[in-house]
Amino acid sequence: VMDCMEAFSKGIHRALVPLTSCTDEVIGVELSESSAGYQMLTQMDVLSFLDNHRTEIDGIMSLSITELGAIQESVFAVPGHMKVMEAVKCMRSASLNAVPIIEAPKTTYTAPDLIN
Repeated sequence: VMDCMEAFSKGIHRALVPLTSCTDEVIGVELSESSAGYQMLTQMDVLSFLDNHRTEIDGIMSLSITELGAIQESVFAVPGHMKVMEAVKCMRSASLNAVPIIEAPKTTYTAPDLIN
């Protein structure tokens, strides 16, 4: 389940999670994993879990984002007036699957590049 959290943070909404897991063999640098069954895990499942266990995690949930240290100093974004193909090229060159779209004056946008 924890492996899904990074995917969820990048815009993936659902993941198949093995009910039981065993590693069959190493194929190159990747492991071949198999399971007798899989279950769909969604972002809503994670939120429901957090809500159902809120008394157990109240200490964390009552902290601010700053207190948790979860503020990202560098956030890459594209301006709303950037052409779609330019945005896709920038995202691809930066190996990003998703970026926020922001309102930015055209004067701050000089070349097809991500805003940091």
